[in-house]
Amino acid sequence: MTIKEQYKREYRNYLRRVNRAVRQGYIVEPIQRVKRPTRASIRRLKSHTGEYIRAHAQLVDIETGEVLQPIKDKKKRRAIQRSNVKLLSQPLQVMSDVIGGVVTTDTPTMSTATLPATESYEQIIENWYRQIDDLFNSNISRLLKYHTDNLIEGRKPETRRKFAYVYSQHPDVFPDPPYQDTGTIEYAFYQIARMMELAPDSEAYKDFISMYDIVESEE
Repeated sequence: MTIKEQYKREYRNYLRRVNRAVRQGYIVEPIQRVKRPTRASIRRLKSHTGEYIRAHAQLVDIETGEVLQPIKDKKKRRAIQRSNVKLLSQPLQVMSDVIGGVVTTDTPTMSTATLPATESYEQIIENWYRQIDDLFNSNISRLLKYHTDNLIEGRKPETRRKFAYVYSQHPDVFPDPPYQDTGTIEYAFYQIARMMELAPDSEAYKDFISMYDIVESEE
């Protein structure tokens, strides 16, 4: 395995650790991907273990809304983590506001349990938008929504189906959370648009249509 391949693998592992911390309420400024990786680059990624990331990142107390400076006390840190995970993982609820230590929630408008079979591909799109809100830096999330809206907002159902297909079958093409530079995001959406153009020619897309558009396929 080349240095570049090793770096790519370690960077993905590192991002998984970052994403896990983000889901627990940490504010993490990720290491930027380098164009010419060295062994030192790989060692740096390996040194940022999950424990190291959490010990050096700010932590949002979801219950109170307070942003806490890095906490060295592991027991205290884990107690807040557990509370955050519990609040953020409530089924069929999303965080909408935190006021005076009281968490208020709203029920999402879409659920696979209530969607007709012919519309369920829309849930895949909804899931992507939720990923944007939940996992990405706020500035990056705005950019991702802009590019996504440009591709599918107000478009024909066929265009939206193609987007849902690409996201469900090729999630690795989409930007990795929580942060990507503008150039990487623009290139990712160029690839997504290109794959949407090619989708109708693939058997996998036809299978996708038959799964999510049963009524339409039978006509």
